[in-house]
Amino acid sequence: MEILQKIRGVISRLDHALAHANEAKPPVTPIFYEERIAEAIAVLRGVLNDPKHSEFDLDYEILECVICSGQIEHKRKPDGEVYWTEGNSAEPIEDGRCCESCNSSVVIPARLEQLRGGV
Repeated sequence: MEILQKIRGVISRLDHALAHANEAKPPVTPIFYEERIAEAIAVLRGVLNDPKHSEFDLDYEILECVICSGQIEHKRKPDGEVYWTEGNSAEPIEDGRCCESCNSSVVIPARLEQLRGGV
């Protein structure tokens, strides 16, 4: 899953750049974003063209995240065998299942807020 780590790294750098665009000295240009997006697309194409690196096994149903409408990743053992295809519970945000990204960035913070006495 080394390629997936590369993809996540590219996306993380792009997210970071977008979050801090107003603070950049000199200001970040649109070309910077185009280059990062092109890099991410190239890595994704590599993954899509090589089934052994895919997060998805087409022998299993690919579920849709109820939060972002993206595809829910299949969990694999180190030997590549799929052991889980149903993602994470999206409660308390939505009924249904969510992807890893939404679980980390939306669901878990909402659960923590509930524990702290929030909504």
